[in-house]
Amino acid sequence: MLPTLLAAALVSTLFARQERHAISRRADDLAQFSSVLVSRELRADRRAAQMIAGSPALEASIDEPRFRTLGLRFLTGEPLWRTVSVSDQAGVRLIDIPRPISGKPGGRVVELASHARTVRTGQAQVGSIIRGPAGRPAFAVRAPVLRDGRVLYVVSIVVDPGELGRLLALAKAPKDWSITLIDDAGRIVARSDRPQSAGQSASEPLLSAARASLRTAKPVERDTLMVMAQPVADTAWIVVTALPASLYARPMTQGVSILVLVGLSTLLVALLLARLARRELAAQRAQLTRDLSAQRLEALGQMTGGVAHDFNNLLTPIIAGLDILARRLGGEPRNAKLALAALESAERAKGLIQRLLSFARRQDLAARNIDVGQLLTDLTPLLEQSVGGAVRVSVQLHDQPLYVHIDPTQLELALLNLAINARDAMPDGGELRVCGDMALGRSEDGLKSGRYARVSLSDTGVGMNEETPGRATEPFFTTKPIGKGTGLGLSMVHGLAAQSGGALTVHSAVGQGTTGSPMAKAGRRPRTRTGPQRRARDRPGDQGAAGRRRSDGAGGHGRLA
Repeated sequence: MLPTLLAAALVSTLFARQERHAISRRADDLAQFSSVLVSRELRADRRAAQMIAGSPALEASIDEPRFRTLGLRFLTGEPLWRTVSVSDQAGVRLIDIPRPISGKPGGRVVELASHARTVRTGQAQVGSIIRGPAGRPAFAVRAPVLRDGRVLYVVSIVVDPGELGRLLALAKAPKDWSITLIDDAGRIVARSDRPQSAGQSASEPLLSAARASLRTAKPVERDTLMVMAQPVADTAWIVVTALPASLYARPMTQGVSILVLVGLSTLLVALLLARLARRELAAQRAQLTRDLSAQRLEALGQMTGGVAHDFNNLLTPIIAGLDILARRLGGEPRNAKLALAALESAERAKGLIQRLLSFARRQDLAARNIDVGQLLTDLTPLLEQSVGGAVRVSVQLHDQPLYVHIDPTQLELALLNLAINARDAMPDGGELRVCGDMALGRSEDGLKSGRYARVSLSDTGVGMNEETPGRATEPFFTTKPIGKGTGLGLSMVHGLAAQSGGALTVHSAVGQGTTGSPMAKAGRRPRTRTGPQRRARDRPGDQGAAGRRRSDGAGGHGRLA
C-alpha cells in the first residue's frame, strides 16, 4: 500500500506543479496578448499624428482654416480623440481643435515631459496619463512637424484611455484576474476590471514588481499576486497580469484529493513503460538503419572488390609488357617516351585499383604496432607541404604514449588524403588541427566495445550539408567538379580503418568545418621504435608517387564538404 500512496503523492505533486505552471503561462500569455493589442493601437495613433504633422497646412506659417478642416475630419473618424492640438517648441499651444483645452486659447501643454522628448528626438512619442482641466484622464500622442530637419511645431492628439481599457477586456481574463496598463510615471492608464482607476497611481509593491518583471509568491496588493509583466513596444509602459493568491495556492489543495485516486499510480507506471518502450523502439530503428547502411557498403565493397581484382590481373601483364618495351626502346627516345607515358598511365590505373581494393578490404596490409605520436611528428612536415602555406597545421599529441596496430604506410596515405580534403575545403586558407587520442568503441559508430586509437583532422573550411557525411565514404562519390577527383580518397580511408578493426567517422556542419577521424584497435608498445617508411609510399602498388597522391589523393571528395 505504501508504494501506491507514494506514487499517488508524486502524481499529486506533479499535478500541482503543472497547474501552477499553467496558471503562470496563462498570465504570461494574457500579458503578451494585451501588450500586442495596446502596442498596435498606440502605433496607429502615432502614425495618424505623423500624417497630420506632414500636412501642407503646417508650413512656416500655419494655414489655420485648412488645418482645422483636417483636424475635424480626423476627430470625426476617431471618436476617442478629444483634441488635436498644435504647439510650438516651447510647448505653447497655438491651435486646439475642436475647442480650446482649458476653455480659452493659448497656454502651455499640460504634460510637458513627452512634448520635450518629441522636440529633442524628432520622433513621435506617447505621453503619460494625466487628468486634464475637466478632471478626466487622458494621454497625449505627439509627433514633430519637421521641415528641413528642424522641428517647427508639435502635433498632439489627446486620447481617451477608455479604448485601451476595452482592448484589455478583449483578452478575456478569468474572473478575479486583472490586467493593468501602467505608464512610465507609475500611473494606471487602464485596468480590465476597474475602468474608473485610470489616472490613479499604482501601488508601490505592484509597481516595483512590474518594473522588475519579477514573479513573486508574496501578495503585493491585498490578496493579489502579481504573476507577469510585459513591456509595451516602443514605449515605457508596462502591462501587468495579476491574480488572487488563493488561486495560485489552489492546486496544492486539490493535490491532496488526488491521493485518493490510487488508480493514477497505475497510469503513471503505464506512462513510464510506454516511454521506455518508445525509447527501445527508437534504438532498434536506429540500429536497423546502421545495419542496412553497413550491408549496403559491404555489398558495394564486394562488387567493387571483384571488379578491381579482375582489372588488377589485366593491368599486371600490361605494365610488365610496357616496362620491357620501354627498356628495349632505350635507343629510340621518341618511341621510348611514348612507352613510358603509357606505363605511367597504367601505374596510375593500378593506383586506383589499389584504392578500390582498399575500400573492399582486399588489399594486403603490413600491420604492426606503431607509436602514433612518433608517426604524426614525422608526418607533420609532409602535411604542411601538402596543404600549402595558406593553411596552418597544428598537431596535438596524447598525454600518454598512444599505440595502434595498423599498416603505417597506409595510415600515412589515409592522413594525407584527409589533409588534402581539408586543404580543398579552405580555398582562402585556414587551420588544420591534427589530434591523436584514445577513444572507446560505440555501437553507433559501428564499433565493438574496447579501446581504439583515433587520429582526428579538423579543418575550418566550408563544411558539409546534412546528407553528405553519410555518403562521403562511398566509392566514386565526390563533391568535386568532373575531372578533379576520383571519389576514392575517403573510401580508401574507410576501408583501411575497417580492415584494421576500426571505423571512419565524419562530423561536419555547413560553415563550421569538418572533422574526419579514422580509428583502429589500440596496439601495444612496439619492440623497436622506427620512423615511418616513406619510401614504401612510392612503390608502384601503393597509390603511385607522392605527386600523384596530391592530384587525386583527396579521393575525389576534395573537401570534406
